[in-house]
Amino acid sequence: MALVKCPECGRERVSDTAEACPDCGYNVRAYYERVKEENEKRLEEEEKTDTEKEQASKEEQPSKEEKTSEEERVLNAEKESEEEKTLEKETASKEESISERQNERMESVRYLENGFQIQQKDIILMSVLGIITILLLVGIVCYTNIKASNSEKQKYCYIPSVEIKDNSSEQEFLEAILKCKVQHKELDYIIKMDFKYDEDKRKKLRKVLRENYEKRIEEITDEYNRTLEYSITDIEKSMENDTVFFTLIEKYYDKGDYQWCFYTYLENFSKTYIEDCSYYIVKTLYPKTFSEGIKEQLASVGVIEWGEDGKETLNEVITYINSTPEGSDAYASLISDARKQLDEKNKETGENKRSASKKRSPAIGMTAEEVLESTWGRPQKINKTTYSWGTTEQWCYSGYRYIYFDNGTVSSISE
Repeated sequence: MALVKCPECGRERVSDTAEACPDCGYNVRAYYERVKEENEKRLEEEEKTDTEKEQASKEEQPSKEEKTSEEERVLNAEKESEEEKTLEKETASKEESISERQNERMESVRYLENGFQIQQKDIILMSVLGIITILLLVGIVCYTNIKASNSEKQKYCYIPSVEIKDNSSEQEFLEAILKCKVQHKELDYIIKMDFKYDEDKRKKLRKVLRENYEKRIEEITDEYNRTLEYSITDIEKSMENDTVFFTLIEKYYDKGDYQWCFYTYLENFSKTYIEDCSYYIVKTLYPKTFSEGIKEQLASVGVIEWGEDGKETLNEVITYINSTPEGSDAYASLISDARKQLDEKNKETGENKRSASKKRSPAIGMTAEEVLESTWGRPQKINKTTYSWGTTEQWCYSGYRYIYFDNGTVSSISE
């Protein structure tokens, strides 16, 4: 039970179960039951409405969620689309940027490659030019050296060929060999003097010279097939050992000084008649050495030779004559005349010879003037030879005496 207000008269504190208001007799209970029913009904309706609303709300909620989800999907799709477009734009921009950078790199690479290729071409071109230059320089040096070498070989090693035929005489054959031998000797001596301080070049030139000499000798001997009294080996050996004396005899022979030819033979080959290879060469090349040389030698005794020297010369000539197959009979009158001339000359020059004994004898190191003032005095003959390095002289005296000068100074004496 509750105390309520009378809806009719407004009395307070009236029980809601009272059937009549104490003041006005209004059925309060009925009123409030009715109100209660109405309230309950209203509440029910409200509840029903609320339930319907709730149900409707519940029914509407999925639709909203679906709508929201759809919107979200749309928005998301649009966002994704925009993001994709943005990403595509960014990607395109990046790709474009990358492409540009790649193009720049490619351009740089192509530039570098072109530069490298150009540089490489330049390097190759410079290398080729350098190699060509080096080859040219080497060629020039080699050509210069070869030319200098050939010039030296021409100067120091050339021995001209000598024409010999099968029908050539023994004299022509021996002359050809001796000519090659003399040239070989002279050039060999010049090489020794000009390259005395260059052993390597001296050996090379001497080797080339020897090869040229042997080639010429081979050419001569191959063309000549006639029989000789001595072998080519013996002839070469004899000429090798005594080239200078054969040359000296040849020089006198060409001048017609047969006396000196014979004198040189006696002094350097043999004091007596010996038919050896040297005699064969002299007899073949210079036949008047013996036939005319002996006569002239005897005629000179007492004319250009006297005293002990004249006597010694006469005795040597007679010794040689006696050893020949003809003997002294063929020269008896010439020997007799030589002795008379010698005696007469000795009588005339006796005083001069005594005064000459006070003079000095020739000695190594003397000058030509000092030798002229010596006991030997003036020579009968002077042989002078000029070389690239200087001059030599041979002063010839009676009795097979010689004085040799090198550049004006006595270098050796032979007596």
